[in-house]
Amino acid sequence: MKNRHEPLTTTISLQDGGEGMEIILWIGFYIMTIYALLPALISRIFGFRVFMRGRADREIALTFDDGPDPVYTSQLLDLLKRYQAKCTFFLVGSHAERHPDIVARIHREGHVIGIHNYVHQSNWLMRPKTVKKQILRTSDVIKRITGVRPVYYRPPWGIVNLFDYRRLGHLQIVLWTSIFGDWRLRVGAEKLYRRMRPKLKPGEVFVLHDCGRTFGADEEAPGEMIKALERILKDGKQEGYRFVGIDEMIRLTEANQRQELGGQTMSASSESGNS
Repeated sequence: MKNRHEPLTTTISLQDGGEGMEIILWIGFYIMTIYALLPALISRIFGFRVFMRGRADREIALTFDDGPDPVYTSQLLDLLKRYQAKCTFFLVGSHAERHPDIVARIHREGHVIGIHNYVHQSNWLMRPKTVKKQILRTSDVIKRITGVRPVYYRPPWGIVNLFDYRRLGHLQIVLWTSIFGDWRLRVGAEKLYRRMRPKLKPGEVFVLHDCGRTFGADEEAPGEMIKALERILKDGKQEGYRFVGIDEMIRLTEANQRQELGGQTMSASSESGNS
């Protein structure tokens, strides 16, 4: 009798083990949803605790991630200088540490510098304490080079986690309105220009990449981006647009929002008085 029941016992044990593993997987899914997926969706859809889109008459914000690059960032700075354009560089701390002369030039020429973690790794894959260390280390590197501590932050791939909202209260998280796949060399300058041109509108926040030395990027891709960007800068200048840092875009947006709110308040008061 004992031998007859052994297979049944083994089967029940295997079933229990399978159910236990399924429960663990579901718990992991719920934790990941709360920790990473929901914050990412909320920030992207509703703009919660992040800046994505400006409200401006003729200003556009260019932002560049992943640099500085020893070759392409200097070329990009030359181009921006020719067109008297200002922009925002979200720097990877380890890259900034290796190229302090380029970081100093970015600051000297009046561009805004933000943080893009010390290494280009998703916040989803790091503990909150690790994310905080990455940000502080990058902030220290930039402060040491420029004398100014950054106040803007863009997480790699724009992905925030639940604790970023609480721990980054002193930093303004900046996302974007338009992304173009410029980290891929095969996109090429012509296709990239065609993608960017319809987005050339006031209040837009472009994200581009001046370094192709991060995971998933092509090292020579920024060269194609710079070719396309020169045409965009030329078009923008002809149409009377200004290319500004994210600090100016935020100031303009807040001023326009206050003005609109004031106008609505006066309109409501007037209607109340007439009634």
